[in-house]
Amino acid sequence: MGTDIGAGRLVSVLDAFAAPPIGIHAVFPQRRHLPLRVRLFLDLLKHIYNAPGYFGE
Repeated sequence: MGTDIGAGRLVSVLDAFAAPPIGIHAVFPQRRHLPLRVRLFLDLLKHIYNAPGYFGE
């Protein structure tokens, strides 16, 4: 879709009403050692959501 807007085939509307960017938070119990599966899941989320352009930016 970004390429279509850049090429002028689509026009972005209502940009003034776009929601502000928000953070994604993971809440887990405070422990000395985080279970490996939880650590890997959090790393996966960071990798996916930190990818450039994921949120259309």
